Amino acid sequence: MPGVSQIESLVQLGAYVLMLGDGEPALGLLQGIEETKFERLVQLGERLDLFIKIADRTRRNFRCLGIAEVSGALVCRTTIIGTVWPERVVQRLLVQA
Repeated sequence: MPGVSQIESLVQLGAYVLMLGDGEPALGLLQGIEETKFERLVQLGERLDLFIKIADRTRRNFRCLGIAEVSGALVCRTTIIGTVWPERVVQRLLVQA
């Protein structure tokens, strides 16, 4: 599995976890990744387990640690930086554009 796909999976999981906690529909936006390290390649047929730990969260911004493992061994680790906007705010901005 390519590294970019691992990162994308972690980012999507992180956005999902953050949106669950808000109680209102929201849109998670990726601002970047930092401190990314790949330990080894993921081979065809291996199961990739994804973990997200929210490290810092303000009202709109977040930073979380993403970890991918295969059979309990670290495969990828990254820090995900992003923002969460309520869906009603996003809709308002799109109408104005």
